Amino acid sequence: GRDPLILVCPYADVARRTAGVVACVDDDPAAPALARIALGWAGLLGERCTVLTVAEDVAEDVPEPVTGGPTRRRFGPDGDVRAFLDRLVEPLRAAGHAVDATVRFDAVSVWGGLYRYLMDRPATLLVAGTRARTGVPQLVFGSVASTIVRHSESPVLVVPREDAGAER
Repeated sequence: GRDPLILVCPYADVARRTAGVVACVDDDPAAPALARIALGWAGLLGERCTVLTVAEDVAEDVPEPVTGGPTRRRFGPDGDVRAFLDRLVEPLRAAGHAVDATVRFDAVSVWGGLYRYLMDRPATLLVAGTRARTGVPQLVFGSVASTIVRHSESPVLVVPREDAGAER
C-alpha cells in the first residue's frame, strides 16, 4: 500500500514509562519526512519525540579509508553518525520543537540495536519507513520494517516511501 499504517504486534502490552514517539531513521532521503511525521504524532499524543538511528559499531581505531571518504558501514549512516543525526534534527529544533537525537551502535543489525533500545525505553509509538522492496530484493536484503512490526512491543507506524509506486 501507499498509505501509512499503524500496526500492533501480538506482544504489545500496556506501555510502562515510555520514551515517547521514536522515529527510526537511516541515511535514506525520506528520513527528514519520517522525523516530521514522528514530531506530528508526538504533538498529537502529548509525548516527547526522539529521532533514533542505529549504525554498525565500527572500532574507533580503524583508520580512515585510503580513498579519503567516510568510514563505510554495513548499516546506518556512513561517516560521523552523530553529525548526520544533528543535521537531520536541526531544522526541527530551529523551528522551536524539542526533539531528542539518539544514536545506537550495534555490531550485528539494525533490529538488534533498536530492540535493545526499546527494551530500555519502550516507545508510545515507533515510526519506521519502508523502502517498499518486494520479491527477490526483499528476500535478499530483508525488511527491517517487517521485523520491527513482528517483534516490537510498541505500536508501529509504517510509512511507505512517497515514490513507492514508481518502484513497482
